[in-house]
Amino acid sequence: MPWIRDGYHSEEILQTLTAALPEQIGSVPGLITHRLKTFQPVRLAPAAPQAPSQPVKRTYCEVCEATFPRGHQGGVCRDCRDEMNRAAARFATA
Repeated sequence: MPWIRDGYHSEEILQTLTAALPEQIGSVPGLITHRLKTFQPVRLAPAAPQAPSQPVKRTYCEVCEATFPRGHQGGVCRDCRDEMNRAAARFATA
């Protein structure tokens, strides 16, 4: 296929084959054949290079230092929080 030999990207080819489709299509193969013969893909502007992303810093439980999932804000893990609540309940009744 000349478009691939000419270095067009799949997004450019897909845009050319699917842009401004008619409301009714009598023959899908006929439409595709027509577009392959008469249309020329438009080169998409190259995407701006993205700055390298900073790795997400892992956070740890303040008590047992267990690792939290990425994106967690930190603090105390559920197990430590439950243990602290049980200990606080025991002291409150003593």
